[in-house]
Amino acid sequence: MIKAVLLDANKTIEDCGAIESHLPVIFSGIAEHIRDKGYSILEKDIRSLHDKFRVLHGNSAWEYHPVFWRTVVHHAWNGQFTDADVRDVYNQFLDFYIQTIRLHDDVLPTLRLLRKSYRLALVANGNADRLYRLVSMFKLNNFFDCIAISGESPFAKPDPFPFNYALSELQIHPEEAVMVGDRFTTDIAGARALGIRTIHISRKAYMSEFHGKPWLCPDADIRSIGEIPSLLENSPTSWVSTNASSYVGNEAVTDAVIVCGGKGVRMGAITSEKQKCILPLSGIPMLDYLIRSLVAVGCRRMFFLLGHYGDQVKRLVGDGRSYAINPVFLEGPYNGTLHAVASCFSEIRGPFYYLHANVIYPTRLLEMLWSRYSATNDPQIVVVNTPKKIGHIRVQSLNDGIVTGIDITTEGGPAFGDLFLGVALYDKELFSRFAHYNGREMAELAVKKSLNDGRRIYALPYEGRWKHYETEGDYNADASCTPSVLVGW
Repeated sequence: MIKAVLLDANKTIEDCGAIESHLPVIFSGIAEHIRDKGYSILEKDIRSLHDKFRVLHGNSAWEYHPVFWRTVVHHAWNGQFTDADVRDVYNQFLDFYIQTIRLHDDVLPTLRLLRKSYRLALVANGNADRLYRLVSMFKLNNFFDCIAISGESPFAKPDPFPFNYALSELQIHPEEAVMVGDRFTTDIAGARALGIRTIHISRKAYMSEFHGKPWLCPDADIRSIGEIPSLLENSPTSWVSTNASSYVGNEAVTDAVIVCGGKGVRMGAITSEKQKCILPLSGIPMLDYLIRSLVAVGCRRMFFLLGHYGDQVKRLVGDGRSYAINPVFLEGPYNGTLHAVASCFSEIRGPFYYLHANVIYPTRLLEMLWSRYSATNDPQIVVVNTPKKIGHIRVQSLNDGIVTGIDITTEGGPAFGDLFLGVALYDKELFSRFAHYNGREMAELAVKKSLNDGRRIYALPYEGRWKHYETEGDYNADASCTPSVLVGW
């Protein structure tokens, strides 16, 4: 049940077109202000710098940001200026800004209506001085229970912090919120990564480009925030995004099989009463990070292959609502990972992520995996070039990534090939002959058999950071660190 609406500012509630038409007057006024201080600059000089910024750095509203005005001051003062000079000129701009800025016509009526049934938060990237002037001008504090502006912290969307801050202030869970914004890479991707529902707004004057990747696809699309109240009358599961039909290649891989039943004997005493994937990194179970990465790339149904202390996994995941997922717990006992995959074969709907729960890596790796699969429609195995001894298969491949050999004994070592990281994207065809298998082999036997039958399978070489927790030493070295520190989450 949705309890809160998080709203972006720029182009979502704020009508940026209003200030664009006034830029010549604004630039002329600021040029005059600078000349009054004894420095030489003309309106056309500021316009030229503004045009140059847009050519070099993208077509953004650079006048909103102090970095642009610092460049103006540097030009006018011939490099001999102070931070106070920059603040003075930027404040001059803000004085003009507050005289010209407008909200879209649908904003205040919609906020009044939403306020009756939902908690509201403004979650915006930008300069805090500017945005608080906007808030003050239109008395938005009367509507928003929480305001999270990137300029007040070290973090901007899509980083989790602005969203998590709003959730904590509103005292709600991710599945109880919806984020409304105009940018796929910040508003949509950042909220999706936390399991927050998303609505993309694309007003007629501000069409955004959809990049065709599932981690950027919103739950719904609107042209006006006036559409939000009626949309919220229906369950989010019934929402439809027109962007979903715009995928380049395949749609999101919605299923994942997560191996999380190992006893962790090499972990020693720390796993004698705990499942190793539940061990905390900076206080948060490592499995939590994996689930959130899967949610970020569009995965919603996860099969947890349980074993040793499987009840701890079930308690963490629960009914899945806190992650916005549909969990399926498979408790075995299983003779091997191939037997475990076979047990859920009939329920898997198509391609699926296959993951070991004691490995962490940036979400970007799953995005790379989906992109490669989307381009080839062939199974993908993530491999790393490392001498580290881990009980995973070794893989030989050609320069184009096509796998030529697999050492399923796990004894071949670096001389045989690259190490399987425990991250893959498989399809049902690989496992069709093993649908009723109950032997002791690992799941990669199916991959090797298919390879021997002539099936094309790709190795995806990964050169980024990763961590595999197999021994007590592995874990103790990192237990107090967050994944963002360990692998650049």
